[in-house]
Amino acid sequence: MKIMFIPLTMSSIMVMSSNNWVSMWIGMEINMVGFVPMMKSKTKESSKSMTIYFLAQSMGSSLFLYALLSQWLYPLYNQSMMTSLVMMSMMIKMGVPPMHAWMVSMMKTMDWTQCFILMTWQKLAPLAVMFQISESINNTCLMGIMCSITGSIGGLNQTSLRKIMAYSSISHMGWMLIMTLSENKWLVYITLYSAATFMLCYLFNKESIFFINQLSMKSKLNKISFATMIMNLGGLPPTMGFMMKWISIQFMIEMSMTVTATLMIMTWFYMNMTYPMLTMSMKSMKISSKLEMDYSVMTVASISIPLVLTINKLI
Repeated sequence: MKIMFIPLTMSSIMVMSSNNWVSMWIGMEINMVGFVPMMKSKTKESSKSMTIYFLAQSMGSSLFLYALLSQWLYPLYNQSMMTSLVMMSMMIKMGVPPMHAWMVSMMKTMDWTQCFILMTWQKLAPLAVMFQISESINNTCLMGIMCSITGSIGGLNQTSLRKIMAYSSISHMGWMLIMTLSENKWLVYITLYSAATFMLCYLFNKESIFFINQLSMKSKLNKISFATMIMNLGGLPPTMGFMMKWISIQFMIEMSMTVTATLMIMTWFYMNMTYPMLTMSMKSMKISSKLEMDYSVMTVASISIPLVLTINKLI
């Protein structure tokens, strides 16, 4: 299935570089066709996930196409109505509340590689479309706040790490949507978010971790590394994730969105993941030197990268 990365990559680039609505629609369709085969496996859950994803993306694409056809067939059609329809179609495609249930349902049955692609790369094309229509600050801020609140509340009392990561993605989606009001800050945010998500998904996949209670069985090194990476994803200082939150907060303050910035800062549910690691009894566990090196490199990267960026900014 590695060959499917080609249409997946090319379609996203096509959408991001296009200024034509039809080209964007074609790119998103190619993107969907490229991702669906990547979810295929021998389990029944994969068939369910493929069906859910196909239906959700088809609904979003149909609404998007309806908005375009309405604009062409009826030139006097209200422009704001067309923009609202396009926005709704992208909300469905990205899993923005209240259209987020399909994403959570899918991710709890997927492997970590598929989860990572869904949470990061599959957001690029819809976000590029949102960037083209992000004229209404009020609507965008409302969607951002809805994402942040839904993601933070939904992530509480969850035992499945895949569901927690799904709600985390929804929460971060709120920040990305607001950053589409800027010219290029949304690309910076999703890049830093993708790096933070990759670190966690890589290690979860390496050690076959799917539930919170499995975190309490790891060695001391694992606990510290996981705690640091979760703090990184939560945007807590002094990690790399704090840089993306700080850039976003600065932008919101510059745009006189101080109240929105205050409401968006909801990271307490990440503590739910670190609590069992830091408080429950530790069990010694032998880990390979290669995996130990992976932990060390990613932990150092999570902390050192923002320090380097800060120093360069000061210089």
